[in-house]
Amino acid sequence: MQTAMPRVVAGQSGTSEHELRKRFSAVSGWRGGLDLLGHWLAIVAVAWAATTVGHWAGYVLAAIIIAGLQHGLINLTHEAWHRLCFRNKRVNDVVGAWFYCYPVGMPYYHDRRRHWDHHRLIGRHDDPDWLNYSNDGRVPASRLLLFLGGRLLGSQLVVSVYNLLINRRARIEVQPASRDQRLPSPAAELVRVVACQVGLIGFFALIGPWWAYLVLWVWPLTGPASVFIAIRAFAEHASEDDDAPVDERLYDFSPNPLEAFFLSPCHSGYAVCDVASEL
Repeated sequence: MQTAMPRVVAGQSGTSEHELRKRFSAVSGWRGGLDLLGHWLAIVAVAWAATTVGHWAGYVLAAIIIAGLQHGLINLTHEAWHRLCFRNKRVNDVVGAWFYCYPVGMPYYHDRRRHWDHHRLIGRHDDPDWLNYSNDGRVPASRLLLFLGGRLLGSQLVVSVYNLLINRRARIEVQPASRDQRLPSPAAELVRVVACQVGLIGFFALIGPWWAYLVLWVWPLTGPASVFIAIRAFAEHASEDDDAPVDERLYDFSPNPLEAFFLSPCHSGYAVCDVASEL
């Protein structure tokens, strides 16, 4: 990132924090539609180009680009959690779940609840996202490079599978089902995640070899995209002091176009947007 600045607070820019939140939280239906179509059309086009060319270098380049687009889907999931993608709440949640969240292997409603806990507990060691921005395992620099190198090679997937098969628990704790009976349970959402993966396998088999799903979707998601997400999540809330207060953990970033695509897609560099609102 080119610049990292503490989050703008009321009075610093002549604009109240409420006004800043209102400005940055304005919902645009046409922008939501462009984000939806733009990301998926780009994914389809890049995947089709790679399978058409059929060269290993084309697959590698396509996988890295798709990883950036997958990171975009994950950040759009965040916007959907905050009902910022579409004005209609039903449309917002359907798009957020089926087109952003489930394709990247995340349970939409379950993780939305986790995200609200993150807002409530940010900066505390019991924050469900604490492992994303704590200094544990990232000092000295050699350990950080080892961590990022492992992520690039798919260590997050290996650790997740190991915890499920050996430790009999998820890497990130699964919360109980919501009391709201209208919402699907974590198990029901897992079925939806699997259904989306079956659909993606069918798509990749249609445009090229069946293993294109592994090379152009699974590896980008568990490799390069995992690295991009780790850098973004750490940079958003990191501090040299793990006991630093909340107001020292919110940053705005001003990325160049390349950084914006891979590390801060969908304007996620603005911490002022990362505010909790009633669902």
